[in-house]
Amino acid sequence: MPVPTATKIKNLAPAEAQKWFLIRFKPTYSVSAKFTDDHVVAAPNLSKSTSIAAAVARYQKQPNILVSSWILVDANTLKNKAASAPKVACVYQGAQQMALAIKVERRTVTITARTRKQMQGDNPDRYLKVTLGDGDRFLDCKSDMDYVTLCVKGSWNPLKGLIDIYHYEEGSLPSIALLPKYLQWVCDASGNVLGPVAKV
Repeated sequence: MPVPTATKIKNLAPAEAQKWFLIRFKPTYSVSAKFTDDHVVAAPNLSKSTSIAAAVARYQKQPNILVSSWILVDANTLKNKAASAPKVACVYQGAQQMALAIKVERRTVTITARTRKQMQGDNPDRYLKVTLGDGDRFLDCKSDMDYVTLCVKGSWNPLKGLIDIYHYEEGSLPSIALLPKYLQWVCDASGNVLGPVAKV
């Protein structure tokens, strides 16, 4: 096959540019310490009683936190799920990112806290009693398990394929977006895509 003698720069649509990056620079995944610290990725064996104890301990430190949740997946499983997950390039605060739709099991503990006066004749033995700085609280704790699809995000270096997962939120994937420098690609005279203009 003859080597093309003429090339040109072409701006690709975001979806096409993303496709070419994912083909040429196969993604590799890491999970940041920020993700595990901020979002409490728990061991898959988090039991009902353990989750309630953890939620109560959190409530005692911060009484405004009445709902605690843990995604039941470890870092390696999360990386494996990311490899086959639907992906959409996105931009946040001027940085290139990748969003992934990942289905995981989640345990959620909901706390209803009452003062003794608010119990209105209920038997206090039915509740978990904790003492805060301004008095006792009687807690009713409900622990549920469900499957959720999370929008997991990570910083993405398209030219190396590196995706460092650091955040998740509920909801659908965002609209596709790439930084302008990643939309420019070199094409041959026939329009065949040869490679990105941007360099490492």
